[in-house]
Amino acid sequence: MADRDLKKGGILVSMLGKPDPELAKESGITAIGQGTETNSKHLERLTELVDQGAIKPQVDTGGFD
Repeated sequence: MADRDLKKGGILVSMLGKPDPELAKESGITAIGQGTETNSKHLERLTELVDQGAIKPQVDTGGFD
């Protein structure tokens, strides 16, 4: 889990499945798994949040540079 890069209270969104909830709790973060199914409404909302600065997307390629 990339919790080492998150501040306490941060949110980890995994595209690879559901993260370990116990590890997230121990790290003081919220961790959720994001499935690949989405729709325009969801993407528009994410765009709004990014544009507002409410979330800051960070991509970890996991060594696939």
